[in-house]
Order: sequence, then C-alpha cells, then structure tokens
Amino acid sequence: MMYDKILHKWNLHPAKNKWITCYIWPTFEAMESARARRLGISADSDTAAYFLAQEYVLDVERDEIITRKVGEIHLVEENFGVGLIAHEIQHFLSHWQETMGWDVTGNEWEKISNLAGGLHNEFWNEYYKRYDV
Repeated sequence: MMYDKILHKWNLHPAKNKWITCYIWPTFEAMESARARRLGISADSDTAAYFLAQEYVLDVERDEIITRKVGEIHLVEENFGVGLIAHEIQHFLSHWQETMGWDVTGNEWEKISNLAGGLHNEFWNEYYKRYDV
C-alpha cells in the first residue's frame, strides 16, 4: 500500500515545554498502515483513533520529566467528534496523572479537570483554524 500523507498536524500543550502531537489522516487505512509500520504490528485493526504515549526521560536529580513530546493522538478526517476527542484525551490524562503522581481523588483532583478542559479547548481552537465548518 502506498503511504498516505498526514493531512494536518498540531500540538496540544499539557504543561510548559511539553506537547502532544495530533495527527489527522485522510483514511483509516492510512492511519493503520502508519501505525503498523511504526509499532511493528499487523495493520488489520479496526481502531477508530488512538493515543500513543511516548517514553519519558526523567531527570532523577531534579525529579522532572525532560522529554518534551509526551504523546500523540491519531485521528481520521471526518471520522471524529467531541466524544472521540474526549476519549483520546482521557487516555492521555490517565497516563499523565499516573506519571505525575497526582492524587486525583485528594488535593490535586482539580488539576486533571482543568487540564482536560484546557486540552479540549486547545484541540478545537486548532481544529477550527484548519477546517471550515
């Protein structure tokens, strides 16, 4: 299969100097083919979209993640809406709160909600810059 190019790409910013790259593919086949090549898996999945966490590099002395790109969200043009975006962002949020060690049922529970709102706003603002809807 010929490699289809990514139609759009932009970054969301969950923290200072950290980003999640969003990729918009032209077809499910293009997204799956790229995923299979990258992860070394079969391309016969029926995945509608996916979040891919990045491996983090930690500065142990400063107890700080020094990796700048912290994830990817892959979507197919004209095949996603608010619910699917919420689903993929939730994958990131679950991964991030675990990585950051946040107590989301205690004193830090607002952090994850505020981050969720910010990422959703940023996603849709970037989307509307690129699409005439």
